[in-house]
Amino acid sequence: MITQKGVPMGTEITITRPDDWRLNLSDGKQITNLLEHSTSRFRRALIAPGMTTVALASEYRQRILAVVPNGVEFIPLMVLRITPETPWCEIFNARECNFICALETETIIDHHSLYRMMSLLTAAESMDFPISINFGVTDPCDGKSIIDNALYEMVYDLPNLRININTSTDMEHTAKFVESAGKKVTATIAVQHLLSNKMLKAATSGNPRFFLGTGATHASLELCAEEFASIGRLDMLEGFASHFGADFFRVPRNTSTITLVREDWVMPTGQMIKWKIKE
Repeated sequence: MITQKGVPMGTEITITRPDDWRLNLSDGKQITNLLEHSTSRFRRALIAPGMTTVALASEYRQRILAVVPNGVEFIPLMVLRITPETPWCEIFNARECNFICALETETIIDHHSLYRMMSLLTAAESMDFPISINFGVTDPCDGKSIIDNALYEMVYDLPNLRININTSTDMEHTAKFVESAGKKVTATIAVQHLLSNKMLKAATSGNPRFFLGTGATHASLELCAEEFASIGRLDMLEGFASHFGADFFRVPRNTSTITLVREDWVMPTGQMIKWKIKE
């Protein structure tokens, strides 16, 4: 078990190959650039933003697959973005797909908007279809308000709905909510959120309701290793990066592995990184 601080140079850690449960892409050159980074670290990624129909999600997925490097096994998983106007049949069709593994919405911000979405959320609960909540706000006070005024009610009214929170503007309040809301509520944590003591504590706790969703951060796995090592919790990296997200979205854990080595290197941006993927 690796728990030491001040890990010596050359130390290696091998973990189950991880997945990225929040990869933000956009069409064009960015897809190629980000996928070159992601496919060398992650076997699967949940692609954001979501598409509004199954047909659009399928087309987008094909564009992603077209630029995956040759010989690389990488599985893009998609989300269906829903609004109060989304027809029920679209959710049923999405659930039948083998490449759409979650719904996504930004429209739940208060009691009224929750009420407008309730029929779709009830359908998702009945199909055991997880939903990803993207706050879509920039003010931390707004993020806290959404949790207090909508999500607590949502969890109470739909106790069997699997909920994943991402891109929250108030990660500390999100952590408290997830810890208190029950085992069907989870949160993805991006690398930049690990700079918060509360989120680093949550990520390294071994609590399966917190797992990795990078957003689009380069050297994300290496930076996670650096933050985990900084508080002597490298032994918790595998669960956070490789196991808990797969368990929540109910896909098999990966069987391949990846090795990181304690070695300083410099990103093109000039940032010094203390861990490196072993070639």
